[in-house]
Amino acid sequence: MLWHLPAFAFNESYQKMGWGVIGWVISLFYGSVLLGWLFLKSGSVIPLIIWHGVFDLITASDHLPDLVPAVISGVVIMQGIYLIGKPSW
Repeated sequence: MLWHLPAFAFNESYQKMGWGVIGWVISLFYGSVLLGWLFLKSGSVIPLIIWHGVFDLITASDHLPDLVPAVISGVVIMQGIYLIGKPSW
């Protein structure tokens, strides 16, 4: 999360989040679980880079409805919850 904090100084969409920042923090937490699992399964950072790039393209697009980033973040949260609940990775 700390890595993203400087973006609040210049990223207008971050600045407009308001209370949505709570969901953002939750999504970051579960996103890190998902990316950690992906790294453990692949042994490479390449899938993580691709995943994060696609995630950013979808969630930061000005051409998609405002609901899309929330839905995508919700999917990431559900995946993270699922992975935490798995007996072993």
